Order: sequence, then structure tokens, then C-alpha cells
Amino acid sequence: MKQASATAAGAPPRAFGMQSLLMALPAITVVPLLLLAAVLLYVMAGRAKDEAWGALAADTQELAREIEREVASAAKLLAVLSEAPVLQAEPPDLERFDAYARRAIDPIFKLESVAILDRDGRRLMDSLQPSQAREGLSPVTLQLVQRQVFETERPAISQLYESPISGRLSVSINVPVIRDGRPRWVMSARLGPEHFTGLLAEHAARSDRVVTLFDGNNRLIARSREAERHFGRTASPPALQALQSGPSGAVEFESFEGSLLMWSWQRLPSGWTVLVGTPAAVYKAQLYTSMARLAAAGLGALAIGLAAAALLGRRITRSVSTMGESASTLLEGRDSGYRWSGVRQLDALHRTLQLAGSRLAAAVAERSRAMEAKRVALDAERAARAEAEAANRAKDEFLAMLSHELRNPLPPIVNMVKLLGRSEPLTDQGRQAVGVIARQVEHLKRLVDDLMEATRVTKGMILLQLRPVDVAAVIEEAVEAARASGEGQDRRITLEIAPGLGHIQADPVRIKQVLENVLGNAIKYSRGGDAIHVEAAGDADGVEIRVRDEGVGIDPEHLSRIFGLFVQLDATIDRARGGLGIGLALVRALVQMHGGRVRAESEGKGRGATFAVWLPRQVPLDMVPPVVERPPAPRRRVSDTPTEAVDAAPPAPPITPATPQGASTPHDASTP
Repeated sequence: MKQASATAAGAPPRAFGMQSLLMALPAITVVPLLLLAAVLLYVMAGRAKDEAWGALAADTQELAREIEREVASAAKLLAVLSEAPVLQAEPPDLERFDAYARRAIDPIFKLESVAILDRDGRRLMDSLQPSQAREGLSPVTLQLVQRQVFETERPAISQLYESPISGRLSVSINVPVIRDGRPRWVMSARLGPEHFTGLLAEHAARSDRVVTLFDGNNRLIARSREAERHFGRTASPPALQALQSGPSGAVEFESFEGSLLMWSWQRLPSGWTVLVGTPAAVYKAQLYTSMARLAAAGLGALAIGLAAAALLGRRITRSVSTMGESASTLLEGRDSGYRWSGVRQLDALHRTLQLAGSRLAAAVAERSRAMEAKRVALDAERAARAEAEAANRAKDEFLAMLSHELRNPLPPIVNMVKLLGRSEPLTDQGRQAVGVIARQVEHLKRLVDDLMEATRVTKGMILLQLRPVDVAAVIEEAVEAARASGEGQDRRITLEIAPGLGHIQADPVRIKQVLENVLGNAIKYSRGGDAIHVEAAGDADGVEIRVRDEGVGIDPEHLSRIFGLFVQLDATIDRARGGLGIGLALVRALVQMHGGRVRAESEGKGRGATFAVWLPRQVPLDMVPPVVERPPAPRRRVSDTPTEAVDAAPPAPPITPATPQGASTPHDASTP
């Protein structure tokens, strides 16, 4: 924040020497390359580790298949034995079967014992018992796997269990003995861990790995290392967590000996799990060695680059320093006495500075002349704007005074015309003259009223008297007034008001004035017999009133300025029918004071026009004018001509003519 403030105040930012920057170039070049190489090395190490994981998983799966084949072979051999003739005889010759089974199985599998049990756990034979002691063998509790063999009639291997006869931990392979088409007995061959330990040790010797076999209860059956020490041991907590996470996978954790290994496991259909581990330090050591070599090479390259940059930077810095000392004289267009450095780019820069200095001096002089001319033009523009604003204020004040002064004589004239019209006797010519005077005076009064309304609009002197207004009633009054007017009598004015139009918050006099001005404009620019359609509809937000005529229409390019003050698009019609171009400007001002909007639409000359007025249900708070105390009325000045006061003396009833189209109806005619 402080540095930003200093820079904004004009203080230069922190600068570095060119030699320092040149020496930073090797670091800028070498360091990203080192980082990129490190990233690539890390990615390659990760890929190598992934490949190691894959090889470990493949080795685990291969060993799992080998153990499955071994178990399947034992089960198949027992199934063949279960069909031996000596066992199928009635009664079975168990002595001969025992000898026969040992001769067939012992060369392949190291059996601890072979037993035959029925469904109730009664032992027909058990090789652990001497032949003379086999009579009256006590029944044993069948294992879950043995009950499953009776139910499924399929061979099954057990988990690690303690033999009720010998008390040793072992596993058993169980096959059904089928008699008369159903399992009559179960042949159970108990195996010690030696066979599987030898199998795992042989596999580990080929791959230099630690191989472990767990049963379905995660108890160790066999291991390639220290098998007797860990036989029957439950898996360690990290191994247990891994084995319980899924049927297969790979993860790092410590072995029983405390070494960190990469482990892969595969669960067999019997519920046993094969776990194969290999040292993780091998892959990490390779990664660390490669990164150390890379860092040494990078530091060496960086040192060489810094030395070369220091030598080269010293020469370039001398030349640049000399050029910097002479730059000020070059920019002034004078010779600097520069000594050529022999560096092509620096010497070219010196020549460029010489050329730029001469051009800059010429540009500065030209800019000074342009700035002076711009200042003179700006002063002239300000003076002209001030003069135009003063003229505009004078115009507004003149119109206000003119409308007031023109309106003051009108009541006496109207009264006198009224008296003349009632005087007797009058000739036909006199009555005609009185009628002409009365009509022209009324026309003059409308023009003066329009000027007064224009003055109120420009000075912001119109105040709204807001209250709930029945929109339909105001529209109907305005339409009736338009139909009763002179030109309105030969127009076909139709009215269509949507049901439920409701009320709005508005000044009813000003809303009626808006509608009368819009209707008067439609009558003024249409022909006798033309139709004028008035439509009104509303919603929850506001009310829209549309007045559509079949008159002369409006050019599309004139629609944007139709609501301007004193705008008359067709001077021929305006001169023939009277008007100052104030009515539509007053419509827009009054509608906007209510928070509404007005727009004009026309397809062109001769296609008629549509004026749409939208008024909100509630006038926005920011549109409500403040209540301003009206200043005390100024003292009436003494007229330059005393006839004004004298002529106003004779009293007479006021003449109240029908409001003509296009004229405004002020609240208080005496208010300028």
C-alpha cells in the first residue's frame, strides 16, 4: 500500500542494476529447467512405482492362483479316495482305507490325519487314534465347513482351527462321501502349515519378497519368513485395516519385523488371503539418488552461467552507464560526445536517441502551439455557452412577463365584448363583429394560457395535488369534452375501457389536461369523418391509455422530437389551426411528474398516429414534488397606460368557453 502511494506521488519504484539483472538471467533460465527436470523425474519415479505396484499385484494374483490349484488338487484327490471300493463296501474296510489313503496322499500332501464323520459328529475312523482304540470313539462337534459339505455336497476348506484330538492348529480339506446318491459321511483331511510354508518360501525365493497366507479370520497360516514364530498370529492392525478394505489392493505398512514394505493382497474363494510384500526403500532410494544428481548438475550449470553473466554484464553496464549520462543532452537535440561501445545494439540505441531527441524537441514546440490554440478555443466556447444560457434565461423571463402582460387585458376585453353582445339595438353586421371579436379573444386567451403553462414547465412551478382518481371517469369526461368541441363534433370518437380499471394516485385536473391535449392533437391532425379510438387497460402496476387516429401521421424520424417545446412538424397545419407547439411538451412533463411515460407511434405520412400514456398506480416517492410555500404576491406595478385599470372597472359575468383541443387547463390562471 505504501509503495503504491509513493508511486502515485511520483517517487520511482525500486530499481535494480543491469549487471544484477544480467546475472539473474542464468538463474531465471536454469532454475525453471531444474524444476521441470525434477517434476519429470518425480513423474517417472511415480510411474516406476506404479509399475512396481502392478508387478507386485500380478505376482500376488499368480501366487493366489497357485494356492487355489494346490487346494483344488488336494480336494480332487480326496474326492477320488472317497470313491475307493474299500470305503464303498458294507461295512467299509476302514483299516485298509487308512493305509490306502496314506500311500496316496502322503507323497504329495503332508497330512496330520484323516477322519470320516457322519452328520452327528460320530467318527467312523480317525488316523490319530490307534486301530485298536477306534471302537467307541466319542463324537465331536462338526465344524461349520463340514456342515456346509453335507448341505452343498461340494468340497470345502476350513479356516485355521485347533484340533480337538491333538490340540494343534491346522486346516482341513473336507469332501463328501456319497452313498446311495446322497452324502453319508464327510472325509476330513487335516493339513499342517508345512506344506503351504514350503510353497510360499519357494515363491519368495524366486522374487525376493515376503509372502504371507492368512485364513478367513485373518490368522496366519504360512509365511515365507519365520513361519513357526508367527504361525497362528492375527494380522497387525495396518494389515488388518488393509485386508478388511476389500478383496484385493495395495498399500504400504510395516511388517512384523518393523520394515516398511509395499504390500499387495488377493483374497481366495475359500476366504483365505495371500499377502505379498517388497521393500519400499528400494524405489525411494532410487528417486533420492536421481534427484541429488540432478541438483548437483543444476548447481554446477548455474555457477558457470553466473560467472559468464558477470563478465559479460560488466562490459554492457559500462556502455549503458555512459549512454545514460549523455541521454539528457541527446533528448535536447544536442551532441552528447558519446564514445562508441562496440556493442551493436547499444550504438544503434544511441543513434535512435539522437533522432528521437530532435523529433521530440519539434513535437514539444508543436504541442505548445496546439495547447495554446485549444485554450483560446475553450475560453471562446465557455463565453458562448454562458452567453447562450443568459439568453435562454432572458427568453424564459420574457415569455413569463409577456404571457402575464398579455393575459391582464383579456378579462376587460371579454367583459366588454359580452356587454356589446347584450346591447340593443345591434345590427347584423355589429353582431357579426362582436362574434368575431369574441372568438379571436378566446383564441388569444388560449395562446396566452399555453405560454403561461410553458413558463411553469420550464421553471418547475407546476405542483401536483395527488389523490385517488377514478381513471375511467376522467377518461370519459375528457372524451365528452372532445366530442363537444367544434372540430370534435364531426369526428367518430370511440371509447373502449377494460373492466376493473380502478383508481390511481394522481392529480385529476392534470390527468384530464393530458388527455384533452392528446385528444385535441388527434382531432387537429385528422379530417372530418375520421375515427379516433380511445382504449384503456390496466394491471397491478399501472394503467395505459392509447389514443389512435387516422390522420396525417408522423414521419418516423420526427417521433424522437415530437414532445419538444415549441416543436411544430407541419407548419402549414399549425398556422392554419393555431397553436405554439406546447401541448405535447406539456403532456410529457405532466406524465413524467406522475412517474409515468408517454410515447408516439406512426407508420409514416398518411398512416395515422398513436399516443400511449402509461401511469403508475402509485406515484414514486422521488417523483412527488415537495410542498413549497408560495411567496407573497408582488405588488401590482402601475401600468404605463392607465387604461388597463380603467377598462377593467365595468363588472360583467365571466365568459367560460369550452376548452379547445390542444390547450392546457391550469389550476390557477393567476399563477404565472
